[in-house]
Amino acid sequence: MRDVLARRTLEDAVAAALHPARASSYNWVLADRARALNVEGSATTAVTTAPGPDGLLVHANHYEAPAMLVYEADPAYAEGSARRHRRAAELLEEAASRGPLTARALRNLLADHDGVPDALCRHAVTPTETGTVFWCAANVTTGTIEFGRGTPCAAGPAQRHRFAEGSAA
Repeated sequence: MRDVLARRTLEDAVAAALHPARASSYNWVLADRARALNVEGSATTAVTTAPGPDGLLVHANHYEAPAMLVYEADPAYAEGSARRHRRAAELLEEAASRGPLTARALRNLLADHDGVPDALCRHAVTPTETGTVFWCAANVTTGTIEFGRGTPCAAGPAQRHRFAEGSAA
């Protein structure tokens, strides 16, 4: 992970994420000031997708690319994740139609509770449930990120970080 974050270009970050000697992989949503990519990976293969024609990119916690579906270990979890994905896409499209997307608008989107227990903002009620533990919204154009610990609906004021000029964002 640290290697990917240290890269200066989008191409180099993708190459680091997909290093041939990796033992496993994450899903990566990577961006620079001009482009964004979603990288769905496993230990042996990967599929990279770009934003749709509307310029929007949404990812939840399941494989979407047909070539990657064989790696989906929990179909029931994937079903709930797909519902979150659809809800996020719907909310993102609505927010984008109102004007430029702001960190505040993205935090509000992440704080959505529609569709419990598969809401975007997930509150773990028991120790075995999965809940939201942090949120973040990055502006790769300005090189800033807003983030917070806990659920986006309940977390206190956002923490902010500005990347140094010329660094990867």
